[in-house]
Amino acid sequence: MDETEADDVVTVGQRLREAREAKGLSVEDVAAQTRIPTRHLTSLEESDWDKLPAATYSIGFAKNYAGVVGLDRSEIGDAGSACRVSFGLCKVALLNRGCE
Repeated sequence: MDETEADDVVTVGQRLREAREAKGLSVEDVAAQTRIPTRHLTSLEESDWDKLPAATYSIGFAKNYAGVVGLDRSEIGDAGSACRVSFGLCKVALLNRGCE
């Protein structure tokens, strides 16, 4: 993937943030509706999987967030699972090379 293609990739977090902003909601509004801490919602938006709890919880958070902002819960959950798995594999590869 070249730099131009990388710029065109929209992450799960970006989709969640864009949908939230389009609805005129703040992170605090989503937190109040989902009872998910704002720090976790922010980590989802930033695709900062390392700051999120176990995958089961993180994917559930993403799906609940998606429901509030009008995105397809299953699609976001599947995409979030793929991101979380690929992030985990990349992290393991870095650790095995002593690069973290």
